[in-house]
Amino acid sequence: MRHLWVIVLAGCYSTVAIRPTEIPKVNQMDESYGTGAVYSPTSNPSISIGTVQTGESHIDFVAPDGSVSNVPGYADLFVTTRQRTYRFRQIVKVEDEGDRFMIRSSSRTGEVPKGDIVATELRQLNKVETALAVAGAALALTAPLVLLLVAR
Repeated sequence: MRHLWVIVLAGCYSTVAIRPTEIPKVNQMDESYGTGAVYSPTSNPSISIGTVQTGESHIDFVAPDGSVSNVPGYADLFVTTRQRTYRFRQIVKVEDEGDRFMIRSSSRTGEVPKGDIVATELRQLNKVETALAVAGAALALTAPLVLLLVAR
């Protein structure tokens, strides 16, 4: 059963390949939060005041093939060099230091020489696909049990 959840959640990411020269644009990524009404659809539905997302950036990134992709909010940055791939978890800040990038994130900090970069990607959790996949997996797991109980 655990393997089903891993498979469901693994495929729920959106990935956008970007040119290495686009890396500094991640500094413009933003999400804002404020106070607002929160609806809780439980057995006893209620509305309360809480923290809600009020906005997010929409940044255009150029892919290696020249196409443009618009990326909303924050994303994790994956930088592939000749030696390995580095994951910088959101929120990512980049400083262009001439021949290298100084990249800081919540998961790691490091200098990456520009000449060593062979690929770069932005990856973010797709909230809608994840919710649908989890709901589908839950239905797939519970449906046989319900049918078994009803058949008795």
